[in-house]
Amino acid sequence: MPHRVLLAAALACAGAAGAQPEPHFAAQAPVQLHSDDGLHRLTLPLQVLQHVQRQDLADVRIVDARGRAAPLAWAPPPQGRPRLRYVEVPRFAWPAPPSAAGSEPSVQVQVDAQGAVVRIDAGAAGTTQGTEGTWLLDLSQAAHRTPDGRERLAGLRVHWDAPPQGAQVHVTVEASEDLRQWRRLTEAMLLDAPGAGAASGERLSLREIDLPASTHAPAYLRLRLSPAVALQGVDARLQRSDEAVAALERTVVRFEPEPDGDGTVRRWTLDLGGPVPLRRLQIELPQPNTVASFRLERRVEGRTPWQPVTSFTSYRLHRDGRELLAPPVELPPVAPTRHWRLQLTGRGPDLGPTALDAQVQWPAPQLVFAARGEPPFMLRVGAAEARPDDLPIAQLVPAYREGDEWRLPQASLGALTTLAAPDLSLVERLAASTPQQRRRWLLWGVLVVAVGLLAWLARRLLRDLDARPGPPGA
Repeated sequence: MPHRVLLAAALACAGAAGAQPEPHFAAQAPVQLHSDDGLHRLTLPLQVLQHVQRQDLADVRIVDARGRAAPLAWAPPPQGRPRLRYVEVPRFAWPAPPSAAGSEPSVQVQVDAQGAVVRIDAGAAGTTQGTEGTWLLDLSQAAHRTPDGRERLAGLRVHWDAPPQGAQVHVTVEASEDLRQWRRLTEAMLLDAPGAGAASGERLSLREIDLPASTHAPAYLRLRLSPAVALQGVDARLQRSDEAVAALERTVVRFEPEPDGDGTVRRWTLDLGGPVPLRRLQIELPQPNTVASFRLERRVEGRTPWQPVTSFTSYRLHRDGRELLAPPVELPPVAPTRHWRLQLTGRGPDLGPTALDAQVQWPAPQLVFAARGEPPFMLRVGAAEARPDDLPIAQLVPAYREGDEWRLPQASLGALTTLAAPDLSLVERLAASTPQQRRRWLLWGVLVVAVGLLAWLARRLLRDLDARPGPPGA
């Protein structure tokens, strides 16, 4: 009898494991098609990712009106390709006016046949001695101006000597095509100063200047520095233009404080609710005239160790009646992650016990699907027991080449609604469970049966002992 019970339990679990019913999804949203084409591209917003229960997005489906799954594929993530590179650019001291501050000297710039700067003549109009306040950068030969247009100028990295006591420099960036007409591009703040742990050599350093994404590729740049400093070099930050095809999504988030045992706060955590591949981060410091260095960390699950991502410096400073904020930090490519943490490095300033507001930018996952079946189509998401059902994109898109997904018509999503969990029987729950859950339940079932078997054996042993005849003469 016990053997039959154990065998029946094992067969029930095995039968449930073999059945593969349609998984239950946590939410769904209508998909609107705006073209009669067969293939469409769909961008997944943060609200969808917050319902995802699988790191590999295997629990995302497109179904037709009868619930049949449509063929789908994921566009290649952009983080797998080289993103940025730095190229040193020639620099020239721009002549200063001889007397009246602010007057523009008449400057003669000699260039060769390709437009590269050869020399600058100040003549009687000014002098190049002590002219560290203004610099000319020659970008006429930079890669971003090549005919293929594969790279754009994303920013500058400035190398300069700061005094031991530190300094901050306000920079105005101007652009020109002919060295006569100049237009202003942006302003930024450079910083090199001792940090809170100055005794150990710790310093706060900001040397990057971000340029607007819409910046036309200029031939020449002019930097106006206040106060004047001697530049040791300037690198152009070049970015592949095909990585800028997909506009980054912007989301305002809040890092919650994580107090230490004594009540001080040096760490803040963020739960995005789903796996998100962050690419840029901008912190809003709570107090003005504050400079702080942070280390950004991440972890996939709630109890796994924190992994370092990058270190950066953020600032919020007042200058000339204006407030200057640190630009967004460019993050290295990492896997989509749900949990993030900020930690002050060094001794750092006291930012108080409040939360830190921030803006994050990230490339939303791009899904390509075939509109096969009866409309309307629905997106379903959130099923831990779902198995991967996507195809390689080269198999779904004929003669696929990298970037073809951006030329497909884009579908849009309606409002996301939560799906109620169905009332399942025990057998249906076993069939719909994940392999990990089935293994756990099988182990518990075997344990219960084993305990029952031991109880049955103990009872039978006691009964046999009671049935034995007593000793003679008893």
